[in-house]
Amino acid sequence: MYDQGIADADDIDRGMVLGCGHPMGPLALLDLIGIDTITDVARSMAENSDDLVPELPPLLTRMVREGRLGRKTGHGFHRYDESSGS
Repeated sequence: MYDQGIADADDIDRGMVLGCGHPMGPLALLDLIGIDTITDVARSMAENSDDLVPELPPLLTRMVREGRLGRKTGHGFHRYDESSGS
């Protein structure tokens, strides 16, 4: 939905928090963990599993290449301002 421009990151996260009762939206969680960390884990799982593991979304690869790694770089799916802590 995000990659196709159907919804922005705030709408997706708000929908999961308000609609599903999640404590944090999925895209905010990815930003917190780190997009690079998520992609490394996904690649490792694919390489070390005999089970069918879903292919890594190209969006995440692009974000890593662009340096949009989440909170640690100040920009992932959301933008973060160091002075505000958000």
